[in-house]
Amino acid sequence: MISRFISILLASLVLLPLASGRPAAAGQRVAVELMIAIDVSDSINEPELAFQIDGIVRAFRDERLLQSIERLPSGGLAVAVMFWAGKGEQRTMLSWRRVHDRTSAYALADALAAYGGSPWSGNLFTAIGNALAHAFGELTTNSFDGERLVIDVSSDDPHNQGIDLKAIRQKIISHGVVINGLPILSGRHEHEERKELIDYYQEQVIGGFGSFLVPALTKADYARAMLQKLITEIAGNVDDKHRI
Repeated sequence: MISRFISILLASLVLLPLASGRPAAAGQRVAVELMIAIDVSDSINEPELAFQIDGIVRAFRDERLLQSIERLPSGGLAVAVMFWAGKGEQRTMLSWRRVHDRTSAYALADALAAYGGSPWSGNLFTAIGNALAHAFGELTTNSFDGERLVIDVSSDDPHNQGIDLKAIRQKIISHGVVINGLPILSGRHEHEERKELIDYYQEQVIGGFGSFLVPALTKADYARAMLQKLITEIAGNVDDKHRI
């Protein structure tokens, strides 16, 4: 009985910061606040981390995304990039910045391109719930005030460590935040293996109004998937083909 009470108390403490929502002081107005959460656990090796970063860099230099950014109202969008792995390993490696034109988009791409290597090694776990909690905290405590709040999470494995994914996902969605997904399928060669991760993301990771996922079938396909997802997230229009 006592152990059950302690478990409930710990779970409440984990979720407590989420109840505060956005700070009372309004920040700079933007159309979208977007946290890009990159899996850097041990199942993602250095070349795979490099193609994830390169895919984001290429996206923010792509003419189609630049046009989507320039069409945004309300001051453009605010973007940050975080790395995550196990339950104690979440780090915002590119802090919040406003992206509203070509110059600011290229500046973000250049800053991300200059980064090399994972901040951790030897972690075999994938704590998606902890990654989402960190991303939510960043979204609700930064200096921007977005009309839409979006977490963009990618990984090649299901959640297997850390806080309860179902509970944290529901709490985040209840605050109006959208969780979109990019499952990485390059290490899964059989159809059933790929479908398993896609279904997992569809049912247990993504959520919120208009949420969707775009799988990356191979390493080379990641850039295409990221570009497609960013354009859709910025535009805010999701049709059935993007829901996969």
